[in-house]
Amino acid sequence: MKNQPNTLLVHLGIFLQMRFKHKILISLILSMLVTTSAIAQKRPSQEKLSAPLPTDPVTKSEALTVVKEEFEKVKLENNLEIRERVQNEVDRSFGWTMGLIQILLAVLAALPIFASIFLLLLRGSIKNQIVEEFKKEIKEKLEKEVKHALKEIDERSKLQIDNLLKVSNKRVEDLLTEVAKKKDDIIERIDRLVPETSKKDDFQKSVDSDILAQVQELTARLDMLQDSYPNLVLTATDYVKKGKALLYKSSYEEALTDFEKAIKLKPDDPEAWLNKGFTLGKLKRNNEEITAYEEALNAYEKAIEPKSDDPKTWFNKGFMLLELKRHEEALNAFKKTIELNPYDPDAWFNKGIVLSNLKRYEEALVAYEKAIELNPHDPKTWFNKGITLGNLKRNNEELAAYGKAIELNPDGPDAWFNKACCFSLNGDTSLAIQNLKQSIDIDSTFRDKAKKDPDFDNIRNNTGFKEIIEKN
Repeated sequence: MKNQPNTLLVHLGIFLQMRFKHKILISLILSMLVTTSAIAQKRPSQEKLSAPLPTDPVTKSEALTVVKEEFEKVKLENNLEIRERVQNEVDRSFGWTMGLIQILLAVLAALPIFASIFLLLLRGSIKNQIVEEFKKEIKEKLEKEVKHALKEIDERSKLQIDNLLKVSNKRVEDLLTEVAKKKDDIIERIDRLVPETSKKDDFQKSVDSDILAQVQELTARLDMLQDSYPNLVLTATDYVKKGKALLYKSSYEEALTDFEKAIKLKPDDPEAWLNKGFTLGKLKRNNEEITAYEEALNAYEKAIEPKSDDPKTWFNKGFMLLELKRHEEALNAFKKTIELNPYDPDAWFNKGIVLSNLKRYEEALVAYEKAIELNPHDPKTWFNKGITLGNLKRNNEELAAYGKAIELNPDGPDAWFNKACCFSLNGDTSLAIQNLKQSIDIDSTFRDKAKKDPDFDNIRNNTGFKEIIEKN
């Protein structure tokens, strides 16, 4: 009976080896069973073997028999107890082992499920990790490619922008150059059309309607260019020439603005000061006019130093001196002008004016005749010659000079008026009234002038004269 548990273990081991191929797990189970069997095989307690010896006086054989019986009885009881204890231990161990085996079998049965779940989780984790790594790799690659692409685009864009800027700047430069050429062409045409300011009578009395129309058109085109291209640059000379055109068409305030712009750009420009002074005279701002002429004169004095052989500079200086009534100095300036350019009819004309102011009429007449020789088509020169002849009491020649002035400019009221004065002094009332009426028809201001002029005293009571003078 002592070998029963071991035999059971052997049979159980064989069964498990046949049933299961997991040797490691089987070895573990067998080890546990052997341990349990060893515990179950402990020796019986000595207490039960040490029965009390009889004390009664008996025979040896009886005693031996009694002892033997007791021994057998104790042995039997012990065997039964041991057998029962072993059986209990075996049952307990077997039950525990079977429970463990069932647990193991359940674990083994559930293992594929857990393994599947684990594999699924592992697969998902690996998949997520792969996806994340792939995303990261793709992101890095894309970022790198995008950066490279952006860099290329940036470089291309910069290059394109630079090219566009170059093309745009070139077009703007070409456009501004073209606009500047148009501006220069307009200014040049204005300069050719508008007479010099120093020949002041041309501005005051002899404005040609055709020239005026052209000047108005050109100044309008210049204004349009300036409005369309605010960056268009006008030089001081441009402003002077534009101002002279405005002066020619009697836009005095606008002309003054342009002359002041010219002075701002070039404070020592004598021509700008000269024209400013002339414009201020037109605006009846006489004190400012004189100041402007003085500034112009100072500027011309400076201009003459490096350009002592420039006839235009001397001419303008003479004009300023004439306006300032410094006649002797003006005469010297015009003489210098003629010395440098003897073929300038304007210089001879202005010399004649200065000599007339100095009451040197014979010399003045020579100067006017020289101016007519150089330019026989100037009505103002013929008109001034007529005045000089009148001062020399050469009335017939005076009338002829006025007639020539009217022939060249029939719309000039001065020649008609002076001719009427001559006829009045000569006693020719009819022709005097006829010529006076013509001058008043052109310019009504001559009516008031005739009321005060003593040349008409001998016909003042004439009915025809009164009708003209008193007519509203």
